[in-house]
Amino acid sequence: MVTAPPAIATLGLSAEEIDALRHQGFVCRDVRGRGRSYGKLRFRFNGKQRVKYLGADEAFVRQVEQELLALQATSQLNRMLACLTLEANRVLKSVKPRVESVLNDQGFVFHGRAVRKPRTNNM
Repeated sequence: MVTAPPAIATLGLSAEEIDALRHQGFVCRDVRGRGRSYGKLRFRFNGKQRVKYLGADEAFVRQVEQELLALQATSQLNRMLACLTLEANRVLKSVKPRVESVLNDQGFVFHGRAVRKPRTNNM
């Protein structure tokens, strides 16, 4: 069972919707009427956009926004890690051919990404 943070729990979302919020969603503010700001929680669920009205209470809107950021922290870190892993792989791929000739001169070879010294057969 998914437990929701206190402010998000008051929105009447299902456990599946709260799980969807862990991966995406955001709080937006609309100005209507006499310059009053209203908050909305927007996210996608089952291929459709869902909007939950948060009201004009700025403190409540900020609390939902902070709870949403905390809910999404793991997903954000995973996305960042995936990007950094791709970048590291690109750098390794570009550096490997330049390093390989120097290693070969010293009697070493690449075995995948590991540098090894081949065995010498004394037969």
